[in-house]
Amino acid sequence: MNHLKGISIALGYEEKSLVSDFDFDLRSGQIIALLGLNGSGKTTLFKTLMDTTPLLGGDLQWNGISMRDFSFNSRQKIFSWLPARRAMEESLKVYELLSYSAAAVNDEDVLKSKRTLEVMNKITDLMKLHPFLEMPYISLSEGQKKKVEIAAMFMKDSPVCLLDEPSVFLDISNQKEIADILRLFAKEEGKIILFSSHDLALIENVAETCWVINNNKIEASNSITETIVEYTSRDYKEEVLIEN
Repeated sequence: MNHLKGISIALGYEEKSLVSDFDFDLRSGQIIALLGLNGSGKTTLFKTLMDTTPLLGGDLQWNGISMRDFSFNSRQKIFSWLPARRAMEESLKVYELLSYSAAAVNDEDVLKSKRTLEVMNKITDLMKLHPFLEMPYISLSEGQKKKVEIAAMFMKDSPVCLLDEPSVFLDISNQKEIADILRLFAKEEGKIILFSSHDLALIENVAETCWVINNNKIEASNSITETIVEYTSRDYKEEVLIEN
């Protein structure tokens, strides 16, 4: 079982601190939703985990080992991140995009790798992508593109999956599929899944724990419905004025 731990971590930039003194302890199979206003630090948390933004303070540990000396490439094998908008090579076919996504963390000839083919078949079955495999990415609808982007993230086969607004552009049917897929990859594949979203229905349907960023702190709760009610009833006027 994999174990990701944060000890008194601080997030942000030299000119602006966004989160301070946050502790967390995550293990394989957990799904965590991240709630917060735009600019509160959700994406910064993902960038910090990916090591594209430096950690301001505290320590991150992977399976009991501090990540301070982990190389960038080592991080890429632990974390996979799907930004809210991901740049994809539009001329490539869907199966090529999925294969090359796996190549980001594998040194072998990924297009011929047995493991790559096994993972691709499983993901395309789950996400009903077989009809699109030979189609160029550019020809897909926005909802279909989003599903391919999520599939490409899972193709990296990383133990920790970070998703920024995974349900954007998706209709109700596809949103349900994504919810089912997140649950399956957490429980059957043992992934740690952390996603940010303004889609409160998705959060209530999928998350086991909710982290709310508020006033430079992250508050963790396992009472998802109560957390959502409290979050939507807060008066954010003062915070927004400060943020702007």
